[in-house]
Amino acid sequence: MRDISEAVFELLEEIDDICKENNIEYCVEGTIARDGYLSNSIKSGSYEANISMDTENIRKFYKVMEGFSKEGRYFESISNTKNKRAFVARYLNTNSFYMNLRKPYQAVNKCIRVNIHLRQNKYDNPNKAKARKLQIAWKCRSNSFRVLYKNLVPCALMKIRRDLFGELKVGSQVLEKWLSYNDAKINFDDYYAYLEEHEINPSNILPIIKNAFEEKRSTEEGMKMSELSNYDDYSIVRRKLPMLVINGKQIPAFLYDELSTVTINGRQFPVPKEIELYLWFCLGISAGFNPNADVVNENVIASEVITYSEFRRKNDEYFRINRSLTRFASRERYLRGVIRLPITRMFREFERTFYSPAESVEEEENVLPEI
Repeated sequence: MRDISEAVFELLEEIDDICKENNIEYCVEGTIARDGYLSNSIKSGSYEANISMDTENIRKFYKVMEGFSKEGRYFESISNTKNKRAFVARYLNTNSFYMNLRKPYQAVNKCIRVNIHLRQNKYDNPNKAKARKLQIAWKCRSNSFRVLYKNLVPCALMKIRRDLFGELKVGSQVLEKWLSYNDAKINFDDYYAYLEEHEINPSNILPIIKNAFEEKRSTEEGMKMSELSNYDDYSIVRRKLPMLVINGKQIPAFLYDELSTVTINGRQFPVPKEIELYLWFCLGISAGFNPNADVVNENVIASEVITYSEFRRKNDEYFRINRSLTRFASRERYLRGVIRLPITRMFREFERTFYSPAESVEEEENVLPEI
């Protein structure tokens, strides 16, 4: 049986083909970018990948995917999927199954996927507050009580619109408005003026950040940023550095000005050119440069050989009696945490100790996470 990561890689290949055919620029993000950079592969057990696009390219991607149809694949967005409350789009393998036990209702289509994120300018976007309010209104009943209470009127109006005109029609309108709110590109003029005021040449931004990164990486992880030899310059550069928000992470905007590639399973995929700085900001030094940093996520069920419908049928008796996916997820998390997780950790340690070459075990001793 294939590893789940192979199914994820297939989805990435297909998206890469679509983007190349239509001159769409994107970047691979997060742990997949790290694994490609460190090992030219995707780590075994990966059940999803993340990519990002700017507003111009994500518009083109949505346009291309409007008439998309392929057996075993589905492009999910708020304009074509009912009950979807997140603005992140997804490219799915519909013959697979994925579920987060902590949030069993989070995904509408519970499939192995590639998430397509917008790079959001929250630095100097004059419409960022409007974009945020629109997201809150679209989530409506999915918001926390506190957020819903503070935004009761826009949420109520959005629900009325959906009931009157249909969710998918309103979803298409909301998506277009949300993208228009995120059209503004970062203007670096104010930042350059700020640097000039502090007597720092903009051409020195990259060297200053690189020096800080290299010193931090070559020293103990517990080293404070204030202990950097170039801390005075670094703190000035970093304090008002224009950042983009991608999948909840703040990444310096200038890293996306030039792209490079990493090789994954023999195929090249785009990443920010300064990939080491990207990994530092996105994942941190500990996780960004250690392929063994991620532990097995025991709160996820994922399979390439069954679908969610088949999963429900296999557990038909349980759901017939309990009628609750949340209760099933809670029970499964308990079983995994109390029984399976200790066994899984023990088995992984056994494999690492007895089936790895002696020299590689010695090299890994200082980088493996504590268990």
